[in-house]
Amino acid sequence: MPLGQSALKLEQMGLVTKNEWVMVGTMLFAVSLWIFGVSKINEFLNPWPKEKVLQSRGAAVMRRGGRGQSLRHVFAVQRIQARTRERAATGAKERAEKVAAKQRESSLLQRAGALPRQRAEQASAERATTEARERAAARESQQKNENDLESFFGGRASSVPRPNRTTTSVHLGE
Repeated sequence: MPLGQSALKLEQMGLVTKNEWVMVGTMLFAVSLWIFGVSKINEFLNPWPKEKVLQSRGAAVMRRGGRGQSLRHVFAVQRIQARTRERAATGAKERAEKVAAKQRESSLLQRAGALPRQRAEQASAERATTEARERAAARESQQKNENDLESFFGGRASSVPRPNRTTTSVHLGE
């Protein structure tokens, strides 16, 4: 096409329309994504420092330095970490349950061992009480016997000497 014809063709087409400008912008954006990649665009568009962005995405990105990590990879690492934490918590819970079961078992064994001991202590206490009652009953019966002897002999039934009851009453003049 000669230069005159191209100028004539441009005059016929007229100015660039709004839809054509949108198409040009979309194409430039797609080509820039293709060339630079998503991570560079995110760094360019993100106003915060790199550390803050990495903290918001998670610790896995920070460990790797955030180079070329897709969000899919970050979320996969976070899921794996969550599963690991769940397994650790489950293991700790199981260990705590085992310890509690051992404590219950040992307390039951102690109670089982203490039960015969308690029964033996109760039996010995009952024997001591019975012996004390028998001694008290024997004392009461001995005191009764002493009282019977006093009433029979008219005095005290003891080995303590009695005072003399001699009356020296002189009846003069009778």
